[in-house]
Amino acid sequence: RGDADLKKERSQSAEVGLKNKVADGEIGMSLFLQDVQDYIILAPTGTVDGGSGFEISDYQGIEARLWGAEFEWRRNLSSNFLSGAWDIELKVDLLRGQNRRTGDSLPRIT
Repeated sequence: RGDADLKKERSQSAEVGLKNKVADGEIGMSLFLQDVQDYIILAPTGTVDGGSGFEISDYQGIEARLWGAEFEWRRNLSSNFLSGAWDIELKVDLLRGQNRRTGDSLPRIT
């Protein structure tokens, strides 16, 4: 269920990253932390709609903290590889979120 009185999300964040470029590629990593006021979540109410059988959830604004890390590695392959200039790339990221009031994990984090 919606809530027309929800406030706009506001946040403060910090991020630090390192990147090393070399002749045949690069490697990088970053860490971030974000505090969000009025972070909008879809919270289950614990009740079920009798007509459809679907669980009822409400949109709510909460105080949240998000944090995570990103890692990236890229290397240039030989320009003779399949008659072109090719790169191989690996990217990995991690994201966690927490309700700052209850300590619960945030729902529906990708």
